[in-house]
Amino acid sequence: EYARRAGADVHVLPVGSDNFLEIEIEGRQLFFRVGKEAHHKDGDNAVLSVNVNRLHVFDKQDSQSLIWQKV
Repeated sequence: EYARRAGADVHVLPVGSDNFLEIEIEGRQLFFRVGKEAHHKDGDNAVLSVNVNRLHVFDKQDSQSLIWQKV
């Protein structure tokens, strides 16, 4: 299952061999790890298709997963 979202004002964050995109969507800052084939530049607009089955969501306060809760 994929979700499509458009974001404005992309910032590219190179971290080692990975690239992360910081994108504001609906007033929230989100970070996405993208493949090497993605060629975004700072200030670009982006439309992303996200595989929600591979999505990782963390609590900003304690960095705990919001999807995989401890039992």
